[in-house]
Amino acid sequence: MVKPSSPSIDARSTARARIAPRVRRAVRSWPRLRVCVRGVTEVILTAPHERSCARVRLVVRQRVKEEPVPDYAVKKIDDMEAIYLGAFKRARAELGVSSFGMQVMDMPPGTDQYPEHDHSEDGQEEVYMVLRGSADIEIEGERFPLDPDTMVRVSPGTRRKIWPGDDGVRVLAIGGTPGKSYEAPDITELGQPDPMAQASV
Repeated sequence: MVKPSSPSIDARSTARARIAPRVRRAVRSWPRLRVCVRGVTEVILTAPHERSCARVRLVVRQRVKEEPVPDYAVKKIDDMEAIYLGAFKRARAELGVSSFGMQVMDMPPGTDQYPEHDHSEDGQEEVYMVLRGSADIEIEGERFPLDPDTMVRVSPGTRRKIWPGDDGVRVLAIGGTPGKSYEAPDITELGQPDPMAQASV
């Protein structure tokens, strides 16, 4: 029996040298394979190998999908902490609002306890909207109807006063200082003492 001659070492090296670049080019042209399972796991199969011309590399990456955490507050107005014998609801603090002022005021019919005032000192402009009932808002001596279909904005240096109607009124007041971060007065914070209760002691 005649044995086939074995290729010389030089011949084998020459063959490898000719074939290897072709294989490496083919491997490099393979697309990177990504397998995503519900957006969590990524598997990558690819990579050339110096000696065997090709190697499969398995990479598993854990992806943590960041989703916004829902942040909201829901509360009935009548369940909110109140001062001035229930007339002033601390709505802003109850809802966790920090970028602007917001309070709810309940005023019975015929009362004139809501003070005439302006915000020239703190530069705060306000918006008023009736949630229930009706009223007149007096602005620099002129009266305007205030009802659920009407909204009113008053600039910081303008004086205003609210006069409740025959059925009383529930007013939402929103305020903020243009161009500045809102700083909540201590009296609007939860847990602060009721000035009316302190005055009666």
